[in-house]
Amino acid sequence: MATSIYLASTEGGSGKSAIALGLLEHLARTAGRVAVFRPLVRSTEEPDHLLELLLSRLPGESAQQDCVGVTYDDLHADESAAMSRIVDRFHAVSEQAEVVVVVGSDFTDVTTPTEFADNARIAANLGAAMLVILPAAERTAAASGAAAEIAIQAAADHHAHVVGVIASRIAADEASAFRS
Repeated sequence: MATSIYLASTEGGSGKSAIALGLLEHLARTAGRVAVFRPLVRSTEEPDHLLELLLSRLPGESAQQDCVGVTYDDLHADESAAMSRIVDRFHAVSEQAEVVVVVGSDFTDVTTPTEFADNARIAANLGAAMLVILPAAERTAAASGAAAEIAIQAAADHHAHVVGVIASRIAADEASAFRS
């Protein structure tokens, strides 16, 4: 079974896409066969531009439709069926790789207050380690630390295992406070 890392942000505008790209390129050079999976997308009819970019960085050809779980509408219509489909599709992807980078939702859904919880539930069901991306542009180091603790607890409440938190978009005048 492949090792998997689930990237989830606590809110939109976190820089998660850039982090996903950097992580994917690093793993592609160091970890053997790497795959990408998007459990939630806006549409299966239109391309997911982040997924297109990530797949273009991997050797071989993977069809985008093979690397996605369900749409937001599917999740809202029947969460249990959607979760089952996400898990099945993830396992099909993970059989082809040694490492799977799972890129969580983009906070484009209308129910954004529950979106982090949805990502945590999905990560737990996939058995994926969770890497939380926390935008810190509008926060002090102390406030970011508190937000990280809340996110870690929220993930744990949904049985997800957080292996790290990345504070992104740190304000220049706060950079030294984040180092200490």
